[in-house]
Amino acid sequence: MSVRPLVAAQGFCPWCQGHMGWGGWAMMIGWLVVLIVVLALVWAFVRSRGWREGGTEGRDPAEDALREGYARGEIDERTYRRRLDELRRR
Repeated sequence: MSVRPLVAAQGFCPWCQGHMGWGGWAMMIGWLVVLIVVLALVWAFVRSRGWREGGTEGRDPAEDALREGYARGEIDERTYRRRLDELRRR
């Protein structure tokens, strides 16, 4: 058995015209799809964890409002601590 016919058969591709043809484009498009899917999964994970909003997920909105009032000077420290204790006891 000669090696020459086997090599010739492996190189046969009538639609490639001597180069890769659609195979290269298909591989690039396939990797682009994989990249888009991975980026979408990362984006969904980040959004679900609340990282974009500064990690506010799971925090009590009443405590946030109390902190804002204290920061604006609407209430003094004693009132802030008392109300915070009341909120955390419920």
